[in-house]
Amino acid sequence: MTVQRWALVPADAALPVRVFDDQEAARRAAAWCPGRIVRALDEDALDARHRAHVQATLVTGTVR
Repeated sequence: MTVQRWALVPADAALPVRVFDDQEAARRAAAWCPGRIVRALDEDALDARHRAHVQATLVTGTVR
């Protein structure tokens, strides 16, 4: 059986995605870092998405 992990995806794309083993811990973290809580099905994909966004921001100088 695999452990279900939860990711806090901050509203501010410049902040990193945080992954939690406990959904309640993710909710508590959202109190100081607003964002969406989603199931972290693939932590590597979440990290790659964030890195790609940050890299695009650095290249273009714009934040979407």
